[in-house]
Amino acid sequence: MPDDTRRKVRLDIIDSETNVPIEEVDPLTSADSVKFEDTGRYLPEELDYRLQYTNSEPVPTTIGGIPKGASFSAMPYNELFTNLLYADANMPEASLTWTGSDGLIIESGLTTSISVNVGYTKANRNIRTLKLYKMTGLISKEDFDINYAVLVNEFDVGDGSTETWSTNFVDNNAIIRDNTTFAAVVDDGFYSSISDVVQIKFVYNVYAGIINSSIVPDDTLISSITEYTAESISDIITTDEFSPSSQCFVVIVKKIMRLKRILDPNGFIITDSFDHTEDSNYNYYKSNPTTQTNFELKIIIESPS
Repeated sequence: MPDDTRRKVRLDIIDSETNVPIEEVDPLTSADSVKFEDTGRYLPEELDYRLQYTNSEPVPTTIGGIPKGASFSAMPYNELFTNLLYADANMPEASLTWTGSDGLIIESGLTTSISVNVGYTKANRNIRTLKLYKMTGLISKEDFDINYAVLVNEFDVGDGSTETWSTNFVDNNAIIRDNTTFAAVVDDGFYSSISDVVQIKFVYNVYAGIINSSIVPDDTLISSITEYTAESISDIITTDEFSPSSQCFVVIVKKIMRLKRILDPNGFIITDSFDHTEDSNYNYYKSNPTTQTNFELKIIIESPS
């Protein structure tokens, strides 16, 4: 076997005429001049390569600033530790705000289109994607899961090198009729983050009051009687106290709803005492004339079958 014993090497200055060593010297060289025969890389490149971390196995859980599902391809160790210890400094941010003029609470039976402002703030990496998602229902940011969400739009962010970016997005073709939650998601190839959510909420307006027996109910009454809001179609709506004097109770609901039951304060069903008429927009319910004192109606509505 060849002798692999390491030997010391000494460098001397040699007299050019006698070839006799004059003095011993310490060699100096540039790192760029040191080449590794086995890799073909010079010293700076070799150090960069050897101080990188590569692992294609997804991280099983979030650790510090390393998100669950991340993998690594030639990431320098200083960047790896920075990501681990300083998560907030490395996370991009997505933003989403509502720009619609009709607000976030809409009366059921009406419709609205998507009108939002979408943007991002980058961290230390260029942004790769910015997407807008929606989920049915009123979903919190913590529960918004893009794996179960519908992609609404992917925005062209160019090379993603700008520090901040924003655009207004309007989609008149995507008509919203039910409770819906939107969120924007930004991704820089390593980190992704979700914006605050925008919730479009539909409510059920019911109009109730007392009128003279001679009045035929129509939508002009809405401005003169009280509006009550139900959070869902199954809500029980309790009216203010009425004290009619030979007057009639009147209840008006949108055409997409109908009266299921009306209860008196004692829980007795009095629905049969109301006559029903309708037009293209509303259902009208008018009771027989009555005299009551401090009378509350409990109204239960439902969607037409």
